[in-house]
Amino acid sequence: MHTESLFFEYSKKITEDFLSTAVIFDDQANFGDYSLIKPKIVTSPPTRKRSAGKKTEQASKEPPTKMDGDSVEQSHDLNAKKVIDSFAKKGILCSVIKPEEHEIEGLHETVTPLCKNVDLIIFDWELSRISDKTSLPLVKDTIKLFNNSCPQQLRLIAIYTGATDIDKVFNQVKEELKIDCQVEDIDGNRCQIGACRLLVFAKKAAKTAEGVTKISFEELANFLVEEYTKMTNGLLSNVVMKSFSVIKQNTHQILKKFSGIDFPFLTHRTCLPNPEEAEEHSATLISEEILSLLEEYNVGQVSDFKALKYYFDHQPESKKYSLKPFNNVNKLLTKEQVLGLWEQGILERPDFLNKKEFEKGKIFKSLTDIYADDANGEILDLKYAALTTLRSKYSNSLPYLTLGIIVKELSDQEKYWICLQPRCDSVRLSGDTSFPFLPVSDKGKIHCVIPDGSDSFVRKKISLKFSDCKKISFSANPLTKIIQATAVGAEFLFQDIRDNKFRFICELKPEYAQRLSNSFAANISRVATNNTEWLRRCEEKNL
Repeated sequence: MHTESLFFEYSKKITEDFLSTAVIFDDQANFGDYSLIKPKIVTSPPTRKRSAGKKTEQASKEPPTKMDGDSVEQSHDLNAKKVIDSFAKKGILCSVIKPEEHEIEGLHETVTPLCKNVDLIIFDWELSRISDKTSLPLVKDTIKLFNNSCPQQLRLIAIYTGATDIDKVFNQVKEELKIDCQVEDIDGNRCQIGACRLLVFAKKAAKTAEGVTKISFEELANFLVEEYTKMTNGLLSNVVMKSFSVIKQNTHQILKKFSGIDFPFLTHRTCLPNPEEAEEHSATLISEEILSLLEEYNVGQVSDFKALKYYFDHQPESKKYSLKPFNNVNKLLTKEQVLGLWEQGILERPDFLNKKEFEKGKIFKSLTDIYADDANGEILDLKYAALTTLRSKYSNSLPYLTLGIIVKELSDQEKYWICLQPRCDSVRLSGDTSFPFLPVSDKGKIHCVIPDGSDSFVRKKISLKFSDCKKISFSANPLTKIIQATAVGAEFLFQDIRDNKFRFICELKPEYAQRLSNSFAANISRVATNNTEWLRRCEEKNL
């Protein structure tokens, strides 16, 4: 195996374990290997003895059907058995939907709910032998389904066809998608539309031009697994796929653990001062079980140092690790130096930095620039910081005001504020309630990262001064008894009792929000003393 492909093969194995379902829509699917079917022998029933002058009836045979596998099958046919078997060998459950002519018009009613729960989606291009109906409307609806979700859902969508002109099919689909979507060309009849990747390729028996990718039924599963790997392979995405593989493989164990304990749960709910809190407790219990599962299986190990070495060799030959951030454009780090950083860290001075540069203590701010080469390291650092500190929002559920919620005041000044109201004081409200907020600006002790667009972030600071704290009053929802946002288009807005509007921006993860609360409490609980300035300075500098 070539060294450069080790990381790809490593990632491919993780991808195989992750993928579990595929669906194919093809009107010319057949569900048998006809090359194994023997001609049927039809014989006449036995007759009475006739006179010697008459001939007895001879056995008659039905002429055999001429079908002999891929070699003579029609270019548009799909041997479902071979395809299903190819996926089964990789542990992937494949379904084949064969629509009849009268079903094509309403096929979207089957495609939409089914594709929501499928990893790999494959369409035939021509869906009718009688009319000129194609799968183009289904492809558009499927891509729209995943790109319009919040956030977008990653999917691989393929067109597997017997059409003679593959380029024409691909260009027709691409031009149609460009009307409503931003389409990014990749290579070889592949393109990216938001979170979805589309590829068009030919069946083995298709009569196409030379150089066109043709895939046999037996090769289909492996080909699509490789395409999915190309779309997703990376250090952290491999950890994600490994994590969900472990969760799927152990789902029934977790389900078993929570079975048969409904009555204690009801007792717990009954005894709580606020019984509805039991609902949140259930979600916490399940998430803790999943965390225990991932830690026990050590899913992070798929990004260990062995994987890092594969990853280094997988990078393009043109990639350079330049010391440009240290004003040394011409010097490049060697493979050993980069791997040394990845393995040993920067507790000690690397050999490529002089003592003065290292003692500045700012090497960490330049590392991503070095590793990413041409990419903007600061943008990537902000994105990763947001992932580690902000709660991700995976649905359009309405947020409510509580500790850690960051809002933007929609006034002339457009200030940012972070809510300090404890979680237990943010529920079961009635009437008007005051909520304390701290300003989020360019001044302060606590650093945070907040969204500044669909996929960009900015670094801000949170002031801990009591004098900067602001109280804003809101009216609780009489039904939910919380301060709940309202959806206005794609935004979530809060409105105070003075009709001032605040746009929901993001929410800190609970542990970071609690750290902020503790830091604020510690800051305002300082005890003023009147000791000598000489003693105070000795204490401050630890002399």
